[in-house]
Order: sequence, then C-alpha cells, then structure tokens
Amino acid sequence: MTGYVIDASVAIKWFIPEIHSDAARHVSPIQAPLHVPDFIRLKVAVELGK
Repeated sequence: MTGYVIDASVAIKWFIPEIHSDAARHVSPIQAPLHVPDFIRLKVAVELGK
C-alpha cells in the first residue's frame, strides 16, 4: 500500500495561514492514503504553543 505520512508542520498549515501554507494545501487533494503519526496531536499542540 502506498501513501503519504503527513507531518504536524504540514497539518498546521492547512488551518493556520503561515509561510508555505499554499503549498501545504496542495497535499490534501492527493488521491492516495494520507497517514499521520500517533503523536500528531501532541506535536500540533506544541507547535501552536510557540
């Protein structure tokens, strides 16, 4: 099975406008499975707390 692993830094850019957000939005319509690490919620929380 193929797919892509989405890092927290990319996921944050889907919802919060910052540099390279436009490029990150091009990932979401990919016609392949998207996977996230189990700890993505923690990483997002840490990134948002900076």
